Amino acid sequence: RLIRDFTKVEGISVLISDIDVAWLRDPTPFFARYPSADILVSTDLLRSEINLEPNKQAPHLSPDGEGLEFHICHAASNIGIMWFRSTRGSQQLTEEWVKRIEADDKLWDQNAFNDLKALAGACQYVPDGSGLTDTAYGGRVTMGVLPVAQFSNGHTFYAQRLHTANGLAPYAVHNTFQFGGTPGKRHRAREANAWLGDEEVGYFDGDPTLEQKGMFMSYTPRIPPADVVNLTMFSERSWPETKDETFPTIETVDEEIVQRNKALVSFQIQQIKTAAAIAKQLGRTLVLPPILCGLDRVWFPHYGRFPGSTFALPFICPVDHVINMDNADVSKFREWTFYSHPELPKEIRESVATVTVEGAGSSSDGDGSSTDKSAPFPDNLDYCVTGPGTGKEGKKEGHLATQICGWIGLEKDASIAKRSATVPKSYSKPNDIADALGGVRTSRIIHLDTVVPFMPGNSMSEGWKPLYESQTRTYPADVWCCSKAGPLKYD
Repeated sequence: RLIRDFTKVEGISVLISDIDVAWLRDPTPFFARYPSADILVSTDLLRSEINLEPNKQAPHLSPDGEGLEFHICHAASNIGIMWFRSTRGSQQLTEEWVKRIEADDKLWDQNAFNDLKALAGACQYVPDGSGLTDTAYGGRVTMGVLPVAQFSNGHTFYAQRLHTANGLAPYAVHNTFQFGGTPGKRHRAREANAWLGDEEVGYFDGDPTLEQKGMFMSYTPRIPPADVVNLTMFSERSWPETKDETFPTIETVDEEIVQRNKALVSFQIQQIKTAAAIAKQLGRTLVLPPILCGLDRVWFPHYGRFPGSTFALPFICPVDHVINMDNADVSKFREWTFYSHPELPKEIRESVATVTVEGAGSSSDGDGSSTDKSAPFPDNLDYCVTGPGTGKEGKKEGHLATQICGWIGLEKDASIAKRSATVPKSYSKPNDIADALGGVRTSRIIHLDTVVPFMPGNSMSEGWKPLYESQTRTYPADVWCCSKAGPLKYD
C-alpha cells in the first residue's frame, strides 16, 4: 500500500528494500541512467546476463561495463529491491497489486508481482539489448531487471562472487539463498564486512562469558591430503566446463563425491572444535577460519552446483553451509573476516602474535607425525567478498594478492609489528599450553599456524578430548543437501 500511495505523488521515486538487504554504495546514479523505466527490480537469476548478446547489449552498457539484465522473464523477479517512478504505469500496476493481495490472503506478494509483470504475453518479446521492455504488465509498464552481479542475491554474492568474476563493484546484497535464519544472515553480512554498529553492542569484547575482554585467537585451516580428498573430483563440476546437464542429479549420499565432500568439511569442523577448545583454555574468543566446500548446498537434489549458477568448485563457502547457525552459540565466536571489520578497534588490530606449532607436518612436507597429515588450502581461491581484490579490481591478474580481508590482510600488513611464539610438543597438554604462550599472553590477537596436531587421535591431542567434545553444542554440524535420497549430516 505504501508503494501504491507514494507512486501517486508526482516527482517522487520509491526505493523498496527488504530488511535483509545490505547497501554497499549509493544506487541512485545507476537508476538515473534509465529515465524511461517505470520499474527496475532485482531478480533470483543465478548468472549475469548483461553481456549475453554483446552485439546488442554493448552499446547500452556504461563506460564501466554496467547495465541491466537481458530479459525480464529469464528468472523470477525478487521484490526485495525495487525502484518505482511516479508514472501512470507504476500507479496502475501497484493499484492492481494491492487489490490482488487483499482479495487472497494466501497469495504471496512476490508471486502476485510476477504474475502482473507477465500479463498478456509480456514475456514473449525480443530484447533490443537495452535491458528495458515496454511490454510488461500487458504493455502498460516499461521495466528492467537490475544486474544480479551488483544488486545481488545471497548466492551470487557470497557463493559465486559474480561481482568479482565480472569486475563490477556491487551496490547491494539481498541475503537470500541461505540456511541459517536471522543469525545466518547477520553472520554472512559480517563475513562480507558489511555489518556496522557492532561497537555499540560489545561485539569487540568477544565471548561475554570470558573474564578478559577483547582477546582473540585464530588459526590457519588445512584440509585432508590428496589421497583422502582429491579436489579434482569437485573441480570437474565447475562452470563453464560443466553445464547443468553434464552430470546427472546425485542419487544418494553414498556416492563417492558426497562422501569426499563430507570428509573435506568434517575435517574442517573438527579443526574448529579443536581450536575452540584451545581458545577456551587460553581465555580467548575464537575467530573462525574460511571454510572450503567441495559441493554447493541447495534445498533440493542437484548435481553439485546450484542449477543455473556459474562458478567453480571447490569454493570458500558461507559458514551456514556447514554449521547450523540457528542452533550455534554465536556469542562465542567471530566471523573469519573479523580482523578486517571496519569498526575493529586499532588497539586490537595492531596487537598481534604469530604462533608456530612445533613438529606440525603435512602430507606434502613429510616432516610431521603420519597421523597429522594434512594439506594447505588451494591457492586459486577467491576469499574476500568485498574490498580490495574484488569488484572492479577482480579482473586483474593475481587479484588474490591484493585481497586484505581477515587474517589474510593482517598477515600482509608490514606496518604491524608481530610478536612470535612456539608451542613445543612438551607443552601441548591443556594445562601447559598457556605457559607455552606466556610470552605473548598480552597480545590481543594470537594466530596459530595450525591446530591439526591437537585434533583427536593426532600427535598432540593428549588431554584435549573432553574440551573438544564440549564444543559440539557451540558449533553444531549441519547437513549437505541434497541427493534424491535426502541430505547427509557432517561429523
